Amino acid sequence: MAPFHISKGILLLLLVIIVRMPALAEDEVRLSLPALRETASVKSPVGLAFRVEGTVRAVGAGRRFIAVDDGNMTEMLEVMSVPENIRPGQRVLIRGANSAVNRGPMGIRLGSTPVVEIDGMHPPVARSGKVFLREGMREFRVEWFNGNSGGELRLEYECADSGTPVPRQKIPPDLFYHRQPGTEAFAPGLEYSAYTLPFMRMLPAFSSLVPERRGVVPDLDPEVRSRPEMSALVFDGFLKVPVSGTYQFHLTSDDGARLFITDTPVSIEVTGEQQLDLPESALKPGTVDRWATFEGTVTFASELKNRLEMEVSGNSQTFHVMVADRNGLDPVSVLHKRIRVTGIRKNSGILAIDSGQIEVMDENTGEEEVLRRIVEIRQLQPDEAAKPCEVEIQGIVTMVAPKSIVLQDATGGVFIHYLPTGPENVPHVSEMWRIRGRTGPGDFSPVIHVHESQCVGYGLLPRPVQPTRQQLASGSLDAELVEIEGVVTSVGDYDIRLLTRGGNVLVQSDEIYDLPTRLMPVAERTALLGSVVRLRGVYRANWDAVTGSVRSAELMLGNCTMSVDVPALEDPYSSPSVKPSDLLLFTSHPTALKRVRVTGQLLYARPPELFLFDGTSGFRVMMRNSPTLEPGDQVEAAGFVQLGGPSPVLMESLARKTGHSPPPPPVKVEADDLPDPKLDSMRVEVVGTLLSDTMRLDERALEIWAGKNRFVAFLPPGASMPVIERDSIVRLTGVYISATEDRTLSGSDPFEMRLNDLSGITVIKRGPWWTTRHTVGVVAVLSSGLVLAFFWVTLLRRTVAKRSNELAVEIEERELVERHRAMEQERSRMAKDLHDELGAGLTEAGILSSLMRNPAVPADQKDGYLAQLSDLCCTLVTGLDEIVWAVNPRYDSVADLAGYFSLIAQRFLKLAGIHCRLKIDDAITAHHLDSRTRHGIFLAFKEALNNIVRHSGATEVRLTIEVVEGALVISLADNGCGIGETSGLPGSDGLRNMDERIQSLGGTCVIETQSGSGTTVRFRFKLLDKTP
Repeated sequence: MAPFHISKGILLLLLVIIVRMPALAEDEVRLSLPALRETASVKSPVGLAFRVEGTVRAVGAGRRFIAVDDGNMTEMLEVMSVPENIRPGQRVLIRGANSAVNRGPMGIRLGSTPVVEIDGMHPPVARSGKVFLREGMREFRVEWFNGNSGGELRLEYECADSGTPVPRQKIPPDLFYHRQPGTEAFAPGLEYSAYTLPFMRMLPAFSSLVPERRGVVPDLDPEVRSRPEMSALVFDGFLKVPVSGTYQFHLTSDDGARLFITDTPVSIEVTGEQQLDLPESALKPGTVDRWATFEGTVTFASELKNRLEMEVSGNSQTFHVMVADRNGLDPVSVLHKRIRVTGIRKNSGILAIDSGQIEVMDENTGEEEVLRRIVEIRQLQPDEAAKPCEVEIQGIVTMVAPKSIVLQDATGGVFIHYLPTGPENVPHVSEMWRIRGRTGPGDFSPVIHVHESQCVGYGLLPRPVQPTRQQLASGSLDAELVEIEGVVTSVGDYDIRLLTRGGNVLVQSDEIYDLPTRLMPVAERTALLGSVVRLRGVYRANWDAVTGSVRSAELMLGNCTMSVDVPALEDPYSSPSVKPSDLLLFTSHPTALKRVRVTGQLLYARPPELFLFDGTSGFRVMMRNSPTLEPGDQVEAAGFVQLGGPSPVLMESLARKTGHSPPPPPVKVEADDLPDPKLDSMRVEVVGTLLSDTMRLDERALEIWAGKNRFVAFLPPGASMPVIERDSIVRLTGVYISATEDRTLSGSDPFEMRLNDLSGITVIKRGPWWTTRHTVGVVAVLSSGLVLAFFWVTLLRRTVAKRSNELAVEIEERELVERHRAMEQERSRMAKDLHDELGAGLTEAGILSSLMRNPAVPADQKDGYLAQLSDLCCTLVTGLDEIVWAVNPRYDSVADLAGYFSLIAQRFLKLAGIHCRLKIDDAITAHHLDSRTRHGIFLAFKEALNNIVRHSGATEVRLTIEVVEGALVISLADNGCGIGETSGLPGSDGLRNMDERIQSLGGTCVIETQSGSGTTVRFRFKLLDKTP
């Protein structure tokens, strides 16, 4: 130990010399890791020249953290960058020249300490920092982010201790440089990287982010960020220091920012290799500041910047684990998992360098999992506990019963069904036992059925838990050692009631859960009333066996002991006197379980609750006795203070009258100032509008509207007063009572008023003359009129309904007639088409058949007739197909028409030796076309094709079908001879008929021709609707 103190003294002496003589900063100091830690505790703007040697235990994934072991201890070092060739198992030499050595959140910072750091979201904030810099190029880095608004970033510097002082000024842009890629040459400006995140409250870990863009800027310009809000920037480069000296930098930022300036980067050199020892167990004594490992279950995991904070519980101990660089490790992925963590054992826990030191244990080993911590058993659901699960636990015996014991470890307690096999196997409280067995569901919480048991020694009882109100309501502390502190308010043969900080608690007893007060004489029990006691024991929840719900204010304590901390006073009124207003002030002596005495004037009494006023503030008193009191009496009360409500409450109090005086003047409250909890238990005067005047139980309730608030003012039973008209404006004088956490008022009102007598009501303005009787009369007349109107409307509706039915029948009949007529027309058209298309053809087929049967006809003529008959049949089939297509409803769309026309045109023109080119618009919509329109268009289309084949002499035809501006356009263009003057010539009726047919369908037919240049026939039809 002596050499260590000597080296410590030498180190401090060197630091003093360095601070006073910057010129000596070049002298290199050889430091061990303990000495380096001591050095880090002294903050100085002057850097240190040092060298540290050790073996690398681990290197962080972000290359900023390195764990080094020098034989004395293992320490986490944070540098600007760890070289890529550094790996665990290497001996390294770490050197710094004029490098800052400071404490960091995760270890010792070597040259990586920010000169100025401003983190968090805030308005523009200015901070300063000093650093000694030598003349020349020095590494420079600024990290900055902007949250919701603003976006200011400004950096100034000054130097007063150099030969050429530098006044405070903004750093000139010509001092910023960056290194050109792939060279050692410098170029003006700083490199920047822009980032965006969905939400930022602090500076992010930039090493784990990917920038959205990069570039070079001449100065620190926040305008290069990607967007105004939730954006961040990193500026990297070099600062050309004009003269050597201690520089002070002034950084102004909105929001967070960090400034790094390195005079000489810390170097890390490999000097050799060394075989690493296996990490020691963190449970082993003497492993602090050593490389250690620990295995347990993660019970808490939280992300903090790029760090990960965890709580890992083992079989006998729980460690706080901090991971310096989580490297993308999600806290959710390790929560409730069993892990093995390796890192530096600290007094506060274990420090791991990154997620590589976190190993998640394989849970699918194929073997049955053994539960080794009681918390794992307590977390089992009833069906899981009934499987059962194998357990092996060790803990302290906190309770012994005839057929069971309670064992508690660092994570909780559990009931164990245990029958000793002999006197040597009887457990005792405070013994440490190891239990092997299987789980069971238990009546309330999981239990253990023992297979093997062994006493392994003695231990100390765990520190008892002081349960909160919520823990008592949930029963979550079942089987754990607890301590209940409170004031004894009643003691019975099998129970004791306490007033605790959270309210009243009833502790019950039976044959197993006995109380120390059960065998006390009656006199001793009576003497306990008003005493402050602490009950310690194993908590057993009291629950309803039918519903399973916990009775939050009732419990039992096993192995219960009692300590009387403050005996009851013989004279409660000798308690210390305090002002009610002082009870709300901070005090180092809690008053919740300390009897105090207060005095005040009674404003309103609602036994056992009194509302008193001490001249400055109001308070409440809950009485145990029943003195005769009336408003105006001066009252002295002694009890226990309960805070948390709108005003102090004195619980379990004794009260007595000490005098009488007129009531204090009321506090005039404007309607817009309501509600105001500060007025609780005070006499106030409020003006409002009466909404209703009713009776609630035995009290008269006036519902009042004041400003934006509705509340109820109550008169005491027996107070008689004429009914006040609705909408009257009244002035009320009474006690203001706010709603409390455990007692709500009328409906959802935040407050109410209590009036002592009728003098508290003054009618300022009566309501309108219109009374309830008038309203009832008008309502009766209107109701009669409504009844008559109802009958008249009913008769009218029946008449309208009858006439509507008749009209519906007539319309249906007309629709049937119209449909029949349309059907007849369609049938007539079909008959005509069949006659025209098939009649002549069938006659010709009959003649040809007769000629073929005539024996006088030569055989070669019969072959010709047979060929004619075959062609005729094909023509008849084609005609029939056209008729069927025209009437088939499946083809009632423009798209189907285009497809059919394309097929017909190609087939027909191919027989004539004419080439057909098609252009069908892909955007043709599914508009509806009825059969009549389709048939008419087809006949016109077919007529145009016939004209082309018979008269044009064309070799090519272009067919175009498209929808233009809601109209169907069909175009046939040939390259034939064109059409000359046809008016009045034989055979020109086809063109005229084609035009008339198209016009009858509501379309237009346009023929464009030029002699010798071909003809274009264009049909155009307006489309009205789409097919559903």
